[in-house]
Amino acid sequence: MRSSVRTVALVAVLGLLIVGCGQETGTADPESTPTAAGADGSERESDLFALDPCDLLETALEGQDFEPGERPDTRSDRACNVDKPGSIQTTLEFQDGPFDVLDGEVFEGVVNDRPARLFREPIEGASDGFCGVSVKVEDSQRALVFVTRIDRDTDEACDFAEELAEQVEPQLPDWER
Repeated sequence: MRSSVRTVALVAVLGLLIVGCGQETGTADPESTPTAAGADGSERESDLFALDPCDLLETALEGQDFEPGERPDTRSDRACNVDKPGSIQTTLEFQDGPFDVLDGEVFEGVVNDRPARLFREPIEGASDGFCGVSVKVEDSQRALVFVTRIDRDTDEACDFAEELAEQVEPQLPDWER
């Protein structure tokens, strides 16, 4: 099972790069809220994007000596970085896009009964010690958990990414099976 979740994490990172590089630039509308199709086909406000990724990540890491969350320069409303200086860097990011579009060495699995994919060092030239998990929220949304270990231990990074995804998952919106 650890192998399958590890593959999921690697795929999510690739998805971030693929999705981010292929999008056109434009002007963000801070008043607009992403929508998703409801079970009846109608549009509804996305519950995922109403969440604060820093709140979820900080809750999952509580009591483990991590610093407070910080928004990255890009996608600041959908991503959060929480670090343990000199040891581990973590990121939680919410993304639009199909759950299953990620390429690379991917391991399919589940996180608390929710479909997930783990990926290891998915980016060409990425350093050792990187791992990620992509957790399905809806057919068109995913939550990505990234972990980088400063000591470059990829196996430990993947173990921690899986554990972190298991802590974040219960805080995500319910999903339809």
